[in-house]
Amino acid sequence: MKIVIDIDAVDYEYIKHGCIIPIKIDNHIYNAIRSGILLPKGHGDIIDRNKIEYMKAIHDMKWGKITAKECATKIRNSAPTIIEADTESEE
Repeated sequence: MKIVIDIDAVDYEYIKHGCIIPIKIDNHIYNAIRSGILLPKGHGDIIDRNKIEYMKAIHDMKWGKITAKECATKIRNSAPTIIEADTESEE
């Protein structure tokens, strides 16, 4: 199971370094998990949409520097993957 949670950077550092977690932070973590987004089995790659090089690819295609197929591939591959796709199928 994969879940996306929103926690403070300080809380994350406490957990990452194995520090004793104060009750206040423990409650924040608990609430973050309760309100987290559960990713379904078989989901695709989670990407950073803001990093897509859409306009440059369209420009290159418009001026004949690349084909439409190359443009589509360039757009699809330009955004970095944040969470890899889940290859397990839903049961």
